[in-house]
Amino acid sequence: MNILHISRHYWPVLGGAELVIHDFTAGLNKFGCNCKILCINRNTINNDNVFFPEYEKIDNIDVYRVAAYGSYKKPFLSPFEYLKVIKLLKWADIVHVHDIRFLLETVCFFKLIFKYKLFLNSNGFLFHTDDFNYIKKNLFDKYYPKIFNIFFNKILAISERDFNLINFVNEPKKVLFESAINISKYFNIEKKVIRNNFIYFGRIDKNKGLENLFINLKMLDQKWILNIVGTGEERYINNLKKMTNELKISKNINWLGKLQENELFEEIAKTHIAFFPSLEEGFGITFLESISTGTITIGNNIPTFQKISKDVNCGIIVDFANTEKTLNVIKEIIKNTNDDSIYISKENFVKYDINEKIKLLIDLYKN
Repeated sequence: MNILHISRHYWPVLGGAELVIHDFTAGLNKFGCNCKILCINRNTINNDNVFFPEYEKIDNIDVYRVAAYGSYKKPFLSPFEYLKVIKLLKWADIVHVHDIRFLLETVCFFKLIFKYKLFLNSNGFLFHTDDFNYIKKNLFDKYYPKIFNIFFNKILAISERDFNLINFVNEPKKVLFESAINISKYFNIEKKVIRNNFIYFGRIDKNKGLENLFINLKMLDQKWILNIVGTGEERYINNLKKMTNELKISKNINWLGKLQENELFEEIAKTHIAFFPSLEEGFGITFLESISTGTITIGNNIPTFQKISKDVNCGIIVDFANTEKTLNVIKEIIKNTNDDSIYISKENFVKYDINEKIKLLIDLYKN
């Protein structure tokens, strides 16, 4: 099978969706599929002027990039760039879309001509933040039901929340297909914990709830360090840094930016507690990754984190908006944990193992 994966961003722009695409394409290729990736040639969220190559191989996967214009929420291409897209669509047997904001209408139209199968990963759809909620809800009520039911062979919902959002999709077309990670990679991190050495890793965005984390840690009456790994919109990060200055905790925070995987693993190995205060998540891939390393992991009280924590019988859920209760949990952990890591049962993680998901995905492609 020739499979074209389409996403706004791919490496070197890193996030949960990009990591999943990487692991899926690498795994699919091992099963004899031929995967290519199509994305935008820069980080549209940061809106910077660093442009990535039009084509390169990353871990033996062909990555094609096009120039996009307009808002990062709904980018569009020039006619010349669309010609590149059409060439790839003609090549594909399967087109797998990972972001409904990028090329959705294009792939639907050309399906009528090239007759490929069309798949969609939900990845939270549009509901990562409350911005433009009225417009988003109207789109889901009036626009997407027709698009999804007419053109797509399968809609893969990465969480129960996403699955419930598409109650308008015909039953055979929608599948609960939760995200997965390369479990063995995270299990093998050897912990060398530094006490009160904390971490947050992932995309830095409004829905990640870092403001609430800062307020909680401000009230912690002992020495601590928070390492923040990830990137986001520069203006928003500057606002967060301003907030840490006002709270007088800026000296406690290391902004490490984007790290290579081995560098991130080195930081996780030293981590005492990992925090994920997200207000909203399509799935919560970094929360799952953190738990699977044996790191004490605290996530906000949102449905996706609750589900993961229950499934793997691990992870601590708190309401980061409730400072008093959250602080009590953190203090209790600091007081009572003497081991370098928590015990995790590999059997509990089987449903989130990327290798099992790839087998299921191939079956879905074929049927």
